[in-house]
This record gives sequence, structure tokens and C-alpha cells, in this order.
Amino acid sequence: EPRTFEAVIGEDDTITVTLKPLARGRVQFKFFPADGTRVIIDGKMLAVQSNVVATELTTGSHSLVLETRDGRRLAKTFEIEEGKTTSLGTLEL
Repeated sequence: EPRTFEAVIGEDDTITVTLKPLARGRVQFKFFPADGTRVIIDGKMLAVQSNVVATELTTGSHSLVLETRDGRRLAKTFEIEEGKTTSLGTLEL
């Protein structure tokens, strides 16, 4: 995740940056129809092998879009909490 910081160069011209890992959780759901439906989370298409999605995400708010070949679309937002799994159940278009 992008961060902004101000650096003051010391005598030895060395900058030390310590990064902390982002807090993460999981989302899981099924979707129908399975054949040809695109799964897009936060604007990025997921490569799905079946109609079951279980993936890790950073904590906070996320957007989900499901799009079928014939143009049907379902959009929703959901929250991820640290160390927890958010279940969206079965989503039908």
C-alpha cells in the first residue's frame, strides 16, 4: 500500500525504511452461473477455476463485481476484518 514519508539524510547518506505487513483476512463465496462469469475484486479480475472463491485480502472495504457472458451484473461491497473470514454466501445473477 502506498505510503508517504519525509526523509532527512544523515551524515552517512543512509535511509532506513521499515515496512509493516498489512493486516489481512479472507473472503469466500460461491456464484452462479459458474460458466463464463467474470469475478472482479477491487477492479482486478480473478483467475477462478470453479464457482467457489476463497481468497486473502487486506483489511478494509472492498468491491466485488460479477459479470456473466450475457451481460448480467451483480455489484456489492464488503468488509474484511483482520484474521477473520467474511462469507458472502451464494451469489446468483
